[in-house]
Amino acid sequence: MDDFSRTIHRLLNDKGGAIATIAPEAPVAEAAKMMAAAHIGVLVCQQGDAILGVISERDIVRACDERGGDLVDLRVAEIMTA
Repeated sequence: MDDFSRTIHRLLNDKGGAIATIAPEAPVAEAAKMMAAAHIGVLVCQQGDAILGVISERDIVRACDERGGDLVDLRVAEIMTA
């Protein structure tokens, strides 16, 4: 397990409870809807048992700024923080 995965696992253990995850191929719009519905600012991007990174509100805002708000066709993997 790499340092990033150890850090994520430690944070998750400290936090407890359910962790909101999303697949890397999911649309960014789905990630935004999930965050809004759960009143959270970050989702763990996971494929199977592998943690690939996180997608945060900040990632979405940054992508919106860089791409002029056209996020409809983007996937989580394209803008997440690995």
